[in-house]
Amino acid sequence: MSAATLFAKNVVKPKPIRPQTNAIIARYSVPVIALIALYFTFSGSGAITLLFLMGYGLVTQFVPAVVSNFMKKNPLTVKGVSAGIIVGISIVGWQAVTGANLSKLFPSWPSYIQDINIGFLALTVNIIVSLIVSSFTRNVTGKNNGLTKRKQ
Repeated sequence: MSAATLFAKNVVKPKPIRPQTNAIIARYSVPVIALIALYFTFSGSGAITLLFLMGYGLVTQFVPAVVSNFMKKNPLTVKGVSAGIIVGISIVGWQAVTGANLSKLFPSWPSYIQDINIGFLALTVNIIVSLIVSSFTRNVTGKNNGLTKRKQ
């Protein structure tokens, strides 16, 4: 239903003459979108699984920014977070395009490490890049150029 509503509002974009047009388009789009999802599910291509993994991998790249923002002294700067997110999303995108996983990248490693989703690797690299770039982009005065300004 959410996909049908997004389809009606963002793809079809009916004219504002009849405001109920969005609801009508969304209502009739639901079965069509459901059939498309069923096709991908039963075709065995793994497209739905790949989309879910890629979607969660992309959203996960925002975790360091959110978590660090709740810390009393935010160790990350905006530039550091941006660089980390770009690197993390690049790794997730590369993995989605190539189908790479840890067992292909490191075949000699133990199987319990090879079975880990490559999104964790992307998140780890994201955190490392965020910390390194933040250490170089911090103000000389020692003030935090963080995501939010807090009253001292």
